[in-house]
Amino acid sequence: MNNRILFNLFLSLLLILFLLASSIAIKPPTPVSAASTIYVPDNYPTIQAAVNAASPGDTIIVKSGTYTENADVNKSYLTIQSMNGAEVTIVQAANPNDNVFDVRANYICIKGLTIKDAGLFGSGIYIESGNHCLISDNRLLNNWCGIFTQFVEDCTITGNIANSNKNMGILLSSSVDNIINGNTATLNTNYGIYLSRSMNNEVASNILNSNGSGGVELDGSSGNNVKINVIQSHNYWGILLWDGSNNNTIMIVCSQRK
Repeated sequence: MNNRILFNLFLSLLLILFLLASSIAIKPPTPVSAASTIYVPDNYPTIQAAVNAASPGDTIIVKSGTYTENADVNKSYLTIQSMNGAEVTIVQAANPNDNVFDVRANYICIKGLTIKDAGLFGSGIYIESGNHCLISDNRLLNNWCGIFTQFVEDCTITGNIANSNKNMGILLSSSVDNIINGNTATLNTNYGIYLSRSMNNEVASNILNSNGSGGVELDGSSGNNVKINVIQSHNYWGILLWDGSNNNTIMIVCSQRK
């Protein structure tokens, strides 16, 4: 094969490569649907109906009123919040034997609601295997447990009032690297805050008064940071460490036993 033939083949190959490159359209990134704001009851009559219709990234705004339902939240990246605050936005259990909010997804925000009347073994907010959730500025009243997390990581529970629940105000079970900050838990039948088999959580700046058993119990829980909590007035125990709770840091706790 002489040089001229080789040169022609080389030019042909270059032409083929050019044509292939020209035929490949540069596609823009796949468009992501803009997050929507859904109003309850304007767009959907119930929170559950709004959750069912929502897409990840959407915000569900709940207007003032009383909503009798149990809502299952199984889509990630949703925000559910009141328009006008917890005092005037009430979600009460339709089925008292179930959780009012049952969360099985990541990056869920529930904010500014009164959540009440979950009965035996029911919680106002129950989160299982849901990470990076934010639970803030809610009132949890008359539930078996105000807020109950199980197998969760990196969640923040802040600014909530968990009062007069039949068992615990806030219960973490087998949960790690969470923040429980700035909550008030009073008049709960057992503990204000209870950590069971949970590690590396921060429990800080909470007010825990008049709970039947105590302010904080760590049960088989290690590596937690409990600091600057006000635990006084008619708790049977201020802080109780139980059943192999090791290597916890407890600092500047104002505690008074009943």
